[in-house]
Amino acid sequence: MKKIVKEYFLLKNTFNPQIARNKLFEKIWGRLSKIPLLRDKTANFYFRKHETILQYLENEFEYFLKNYLYDEEIEFDNSNSKIIFSMWIQGEENAPKIVQKTIESQRSYAERYDYQYVLLDEKNLFNYIDLPEIIIEKYKNGIIDFIKFSDIVRVTLLAKYGGVWLDSTIYLETSEKLEYLENDFYTIRLKNDEKIPKFVPKGRWTGFCLAGKQNFILFKFLRDFQIEYFRRFNVAIDYFLIDYLIELAYRKINSVNNSINENSETNPELFFLATNMSKKYNDHDWKEVLKNTSLFKCTYKVKINSNEGTYFNKIIDK
Repeated sequence: MKKIVKEYFLLKNTFNPQIARNKLFEKIWGRLSKIPLLRDKTANFYFRKHETILQYLENEFEYFLKNYLYDEEIEFDNSNSKIIFSMWIQGEENAPKIVQKTIESQRSYAERYDYQYVLLDEKNLFNYIDLPEIIIEKYKNGIIDFIKFSDIVRVTLLAKYGGVWLDSTIYLETSEKLEYLENDFYTIRLKNDEKIPKFVPKGRWTGFCLAGKQNFILFKFLRDFQIEYFRRFNVAIDYFLIDYLIELAYRKINSVNNSINENSETNPELFFLATNMSKKYNDHDWKEVLKNTSLFKCTYKVKINSNEGTYFNKIIDK
């Protein structure tokens, strides 16, 4: 309870009472969403929550948005686009087994299809990017948490080099080249079957898999907006801040809107391993999944059954 009260007053004092109340009520509405009679009211709550945050960001960063150079006619530079980035900040050798395996799968794909593979950690990160000192200091002091710092890193890399960003928890298995990773813009788009819009993307994008050409306007916009945001604030307005910023770009920049809308649905079984990792491996089912899905979001944050015959065991022994 103390943590909830502390968070409420932090958001109230940093932003406004409405944003603080929404965060508080979200914990309640999240549970009520399971009651069929309350689904419409729950959906309306989340809609209002999202719009309140978006409106706050628009008002607070009006000058930035009006004066930002929306250079939509820029010519892409493809020279550095065959590169895959991922990051495990503590170093690969210190990653959990499942993460070591997901990294191995990414590296294997890169080698097969002539990509440069760059796994970033605290030792090599700043060999690839430069960030304002205030951002680095706020990260080192714990003001910017690792999730938000990682969000800044990924779009900074893509704006500078182009290529592919895969979270280190993405497992990749395919016998064919994934041509969509070399599109002008790509992200995993999923069918939107959410009855309650708890999350801003509504299936249109996933922040843990982004790809595109160097200098694509979305990557530059997200880099610059996040840097501007954390210059001014020490608190993220929401855990999924980057999704709200992508939504603003989607609404305000025609080329971003078009790129996201034109991006086809792929990898429908994206979360198959996350939900089945501890279950008994079924060769027929796995082969069926691989017919339409090559990228799989995994997790190391839940207890995994590592016994013989599970999907986890099959992946680890592969």
